[in-house]
Amino acid sequence: MDTVIIVHGGAGAWKLDSRRLAAGMEACAAAAARGQAILQAGGTALDAVEQAVWILEDCPALDAGIGSYLNTHGDIEMDALIMDGRTLDLGAVGAVRQMRHPISLARHVMTDSEHAFLVGDSPIPGAGGYADNTTAAVSATGYGEAIMKVLLSKQVCDFVGAGMNAAAACQAALDVLARRVDGRGGLVAVDRQGQIGIAFNTDAMPYAYTVGSGGVTVGR
Repeated sequence: MDTVIIVHGGAGAWKLDSRRLAAGMEACAAAAARGQAILQAGGTALDAVEQAVWILEDCPALDAGIGSYLNTHGDIEMDALIMDGRTLDLGAVGAVRQMRHPISLARHVMTDSEHAFLVGDSPIPGAGGYADNTTAAVSATGYGEAIMKVLLSKQVCDFVGAGMNAAAACQAALDVLARRVDGRGGLVAVDRQGQIGIAFNTDAMPYAYTVGSGGVTVGR
């Protein structure tokens, strides 16, 4: 298969005849060419992505790196994510400052630390929890570095959307967690039919629930 790299310069309020748009397109072309050269020379996908993003982060016309939009206090805060699709290893940083290349910091988080995101998984939609009235409401617990790699809570909602009840969806999502990233954790969910799902692959997970006017059921 041929090597492929694709980049973007942001979807925003571009003026079609502006020098800024032209500069952004030039940066995208240079970034794609840099990544292509690395891949064609036998370099890794991570190297290609990182160095391509360097060019985007160095372009003042783009909302990345030195061109980042200011926050409401007039400061630059930057986010970055890099991920290995083969292993699902990832590194992410949020609201960092005084970094020329946030993508490189994200890669260091992935390769040189035991973490994936320097803001554990609980508040991440789709990882620590997710709610969609057309499918289910889900809360996840366990080792956050693994949970965020597979967006465990969103997996449950997707399985419910595919026709599973909450119990089956929770178990299927945990199977994905274990199979893809050797993860450990647990889930509680309520699907759109009011059916409860509880699943975990750890020694215990204290839980409790009520249905209607019935009593409280407690388990572990």
